[in-house]
Amino acid sequence: MGIKKLSNEQEKQLVEEYIAGTPVTTLLTKYGFKSKKSIIDKVKKYHNDDFEQVKEQAKTNRKGYNYKFEKITNNFDAYFLGLLLTDGYIVSNSNKVGLDLADEDCIKFIADSIGIQYHIMKMVEEIENRDIE
Repeated sequence: MGIKKLSNEQEKQLVEEYIAGTPVTTLLTKYGFKSKKSIIDKVKKYHNDDFEQVKEQAKTNRKGYNYKFEKITNNFDAYFLGLLLTDGYIVSNSNKVGLDLADEDCIKFIADSIGIQYHIMKMVEEIENRDIE
């Protein structure tokens, strides 16, 4: 079994796509590799010294959004942090947060500000007169 050989130009394109957030499975198919290690080896070839930073950047880009609280530097950060503390929650076993608000305008404003889509989840009313046996 031979090793898949790419030109330097193709390798650089693969690395750019990886950093831009293209899923590894997509890159495997597109470039004809069998394992994730093949992709990582190409990325390390061009970014060995800063591989961990490049890997984190790729993860962030795959998410499609990025928002950090390193310092509260403006009114929006303070407002958003307050909402998370009072009306926010963390989804178990994930890195997602939610807001338990009835004000859709507020939710839309926050989602637009941080560049994500929001979903409205309606509460399921309990069935009345349900007997538990």
